[in-house]
Amino acid sequence: MGALPIRVLLLSGGEPSFLWATGQTGERRGNPFLRVDRAETLPSRKEMESGSWQLCVLPCETYLSNQNLPPGLPAIVYGPSTLALDCFEAGASDFMRSGWSWLELEARLFRYWGPELVGDRATYRLWGLRLIRLREFDGIDPLSDIEVGLELSVGEASALRLLAYRAGRVLPYYALKRSGSGDTTEVPAAENAAGPGGSRAAVAMMMSRLRKKLLSMDPGLARRLRAVRSQGYIWIEDRLRKI
Repeated sequence: MGALPIRVLLLSGGEPSFLWATGQTGERRGNPFLRVDRAETLPSRKEMESGSWQLCVLPCETYLSNQNLPPGLPAIVYGPSTLALDCFEAGASDFMRSGWSWLELEARLFRYWGPELVGDRATYRLWGLRLIRLREFDGIDPLSDIEVGLELSVGEASALRLLAYRAGRVLPYYALKRSGSGDTTEVPAAENAAGPGGSRAAVAMMMSRLRKKLLSMDPGLARRLRAVRSQGYIWIEDRLRKI
């Protein structure tokens, strides 16, 4: 799994002051999925369209008044609640109220991270709710009969993203249950009762659906997803595969 960071342009709007005072960026915090470029003003449209950034974080007023943002570039805006609706109507991807913290921003940015996963036939990128094939390996038969993209549910994509982020470490049931809460509607009420047993049943069904989808795309992906008895699930990286 290649933990390729997303590159984010973060504009100062007078807050949070501690971020600028301490230089508290994703790189300094040792965050593998995030690279932050700080700026006081928005770069030129030509620079914005160069593709240097995958996402922009900026004040509401700047977002609503500036024409330099290229179409399709996700934008997280922050400011007073009175401007939230205007920003969403203008196309903003997310909104944070004044007084937001770095941890809140980091959590919101995590949804945009696209980990690279290695299968038997190709490498893949998780982008939003879709698992996309990037490139095939030499010597592997053409994948004309394999889907180029695989659609996942919100819970499945969240779980896979968390597992990839913690590759090689067990992700406990409760963390997977929380990430996949939207998937528990298919679990029978008796099995989805409150308590550890219910949580495990809900997670087991969600992970079973995820494994079947991964298997349909690449057996190697399904094999990386493993259950750890009485603990949770783990994603095993293939460090021997040469791309």
